[in-house]
Amino acid sequence: MNTNIVINFFNSLFKSKKIVNQIYEKDYLEMIIESNNNAIIAIDKNKTILTYNKKAQELFGFTKEEMIGTQNLLKIIPLKYQNIHTVASRKYFQTGKSMGVIGTTLELEGRTKEQKIIPIKISFGKNSDKENPIVVANITDLSFQTDMKIAHDELKSNFISNISHELRTPMNAIISMTHLTLQTDLTSRQKHYLNTIQKSSTLLLNLINNILDFSNIQSGQLKINKIDFNFHHLIESITLEDISQNIIFGVDYDKDIPQYLHGDILKIETILKNLLDNAIKFTKNGFITVTIRRKKNLFTFEVADSGIGIGQEEQKSLFQSFSQVDASNSREYNGTGLGLALSKQLVELMGGKIWLQSELGKGSTFIFTLPLEDIKEKKQIENSSKEKSIIPYFKNIDREKGLAHLAQSEELYKNILIDFYTNYKDFQFQLSDETNFKMELHILKTLSASIGADNLHQIALRLNNRSDTVFIHQLYQELSLVLEELTILLEKEESTTIEGKLLDSKNRERLFLALQEVLKTRKPKKCEIIITEFEQYQLEKEDEIIFNKIKDLVKKYKFKEAMELLDER
Repeated sequence: MNTNIVINFFNSLFKSKKIVNQIYEKDYLEMIIESNNNAIIAIDKNKTILTYNKKAQELFGFTKEEMIGTQNLLKIIPLKYQNIHTVASRKYFQTGKSMGVIGTTLELEGRTKEQKIIPIKISFGKNSDKENPIVVANITDLSFQTDMKIAHDELKSNFISNISHELRTPMNAIISMTHLTLQTDLTSRQKHYLNTIQKSSTLLLNLINNILDFSNIQSGQLKINKIDFNFHHLIESITLEDISQNIIFGVDYDKDIPQYLHGDILKIETILKNLLDNAIKFTKNGFITVTIRRKKNLFTFEVADSGIGIGQEEQKSLFQSFSQVDASNSREYNGTGLGLALSKQLVELMGGKIWLQSELGKGSTFIFTLPLEDIKEKKQIENSSKEKSIIPYFKNIDREKGLAHLAQSEELYKNILIDFYTNYKDFQFQLSDETNFKMELHILKTLSASIGADNLHQIALRLNNRSDTVFIHQLYQELSLVLEELTILLEKEESTTIEGKLLDSKNRERLFLALQEVLKTRKPKKCEIIITEFEQYQLEKEDEIIFNKIKDLVKKYKFKEAMELLDER
């Protein structure tokens, strides 16, 4: 047999077997790619799509015919990633350098045929042929995981919300009943016991509210509610209930801060309260101060104390949920660490920043910034008319807003406030009748807005049905605060027999001494009682000047200056 014929036969046989093997390997590889649970896409150096499997079709919506053999890869890449993809792919195919992408896994986003943005996890690989480089992307759809996470967060938020509501209902009842019991005749020991119950219940209720707010923030359910508010009312709300006699407390703010601003006043008060509670816990003696500065529409709030301070290492975890500097602090100082985490979330939710300046043993200063709008061209009453006004200033009622609704008619506003007190002093919803309930709620919403009772109005807006016992209790609680303040107006009306009389020497000394005592407490509400009594009398010219200056200083929370002025009398 001719040797060449044999060699040619075997060469043909071997060549056929190699071709068969190549065909088999190609089919095998294609089967693996098509059956893969992930989307597989491969491109060459011309950015032509070579591979686009069944899962890729399902994920992005484009068919194989629309993608394979084309350069349509950008169709499945969101606009924000297209530039970096173009630069990175060009650099790799030209230089072989992948910018650290090849061999890594990234969580990015893809774009479907319907222009829907979807979350994906993508891993990049390459072949070893430098002449004909190919890049392969292995893509996992994270939509299901994202949906599961959203469902989980929603379930967790609903659970916490329901539990919080179930807890708040009895807590509000305990606080309300304790408050009512404290108004009765009690022994000093009984008062001590009830004050302890009320204080502990209030602390627990604040914790429950913080947990609910924090949960709502995490699930994206907490909304910013910006309203026009009186800056002076914010200053008056900055109080320390359990301040030690060894602590000096003061508030200072820029003189050019306008009286009316636009922002979420309730959340600002929550942040300040959390920071002040924190300062009280860690300051046994020294000082606690609140400073407010303004630069255009950016406001900087500082809460400083001379307490134990915080080391640099411990500061790193300070704003984390349920975190404290030392685990032993939660026992020694009665805290969970949630207040600071919530404050940080609230500040960032309102577009601000919060940080800390502190040294161990040298006190702490918490600083946060917030953008607040200046309400211009707000109608204000002249100082002279303020002094002679028949309507006092309230904490839970915005007098200026109420007057604005009535064309600045104080007489009409006074009559409406008195009518409101008369109609609601013994008010209870008719919960057994849905129609009457809705009608009563609608009237209360309208009247509370008209008189300027913003907090009461907001709670009434959130109350949707008779079974919402939490908001009903909150509404009753806020209504009682409004009615309590209106008693000042009623007492002023009933005291016309002494109003305008010249202040005799005996009452003069009594009232000035009483004013001196309440100024030491640094509590505006207590000062207001004495100031109201002063206003019932006609003062001598010199006393009137001093009294008006002190009253103005109290409104600005400048108790130290007021006491100094009183001492100079």
